[in-house]
Amino acid sequence: RFTQKPKERSIEDIFAINYGKNDIPPLNLTLDVMTEEKKPQQFEFDKNVAYFDMDKIGSLSIRTFRNGDRFVPLGMKYSVKLKDFFISLKIPKEKRRYIPLLISEKDIIWVIGYRIDDRYRITDRTQQILKVVAEYH
Repeated sequence: RFTQKPKERSIEDIFAINYGKNDIPPLNLTLDVMTEEKKPQQFEFDKNVAYFDMDKIGSLSIRTFRNGDRFVPLGMKYSVKLKDFFISLKIPKEKRRYIPLLISEKDIIWVIGYRIDDRYRITDRTQQILKVVAEYH
């Protein structure tokens, strides 16, 4: 007997993201977006939680990988092709198009579950923090 495994989903469209809970059915994903007034004493170290400098954030959206995508991985000073980032993490080619990307205006600010963009990290000058929690279901 031949059974077909469930297909992983990607999204070709861009979904706008607002404060509060955001369901993205094509990716079986919920993003919870909230602000925090001050820096927590300790950050949660969870691959599905990210913190950003609120003052650097524009309108948010979510989409998946496109050829030519670039971002600045946390800890680096220059941009890299997202394809090269995925290769360095040994993410199989067939999985890459299913990894959600959080976008601010046109910049990738979080490869969800992997790394945030260094330009949007929290610094000593950060006044307000944007916290985003990703939950798969």
